[in-house]
Amino acid sequence: MSTLQAIFGKLPGRSLVRAIDRGLGWLERRSKKWTSYLVVADHGARLLNCGTQAVVWELRWTDVVEIFAWKQDCFTVDLICMEFHTRADAAHIYLCHEQQEGWQELCRGVELRFGIDPGWWSAVAFPPFAENRRLLWRDPDVDLPYSAR
Repeated sequence: MSTLQAIFGKLPGRSLVRAIDRGLGWLERRSKKWTSYLVVADHGARLLNCGTQAVVWELRWTDVVEIFAWKQDCFTVDLICMEFHTRADAAHIYLCHEQQEGWQELCRGVELRFGIDPGWWSAVAFPPFAENRRLLWRDPDVDLPYSAR
């Protein structure tokens, strides 16, 4: 039984309450639709636009020189983000976040590919509402911090 049905269920017009409840459910599902999603493969990852299927960005694991994770304070909630720096373009950051479909697959893929301890998530997630920026991995063949270039 929904909250609306529990509150108004014994009043006349139950069908109206059910219709409102269904409408609110549709609105909630609609607001959670993805605008982009991640695809993870053996060679790398890409971010695609849900509507057009256009590639937003694509990177190869062999091009990655640094991986950072951090948290964005979104006022009432936090958003955990991951950014990749590559050899090809030091100024370009490949950014993704936990609200994108495919996030869990990306995290597992990155942990396995780069040997990252899965405990990184807790280090970034807590305490809440702090950036908690962490370097997850850096290519040992890169002399200077790539992000500083």
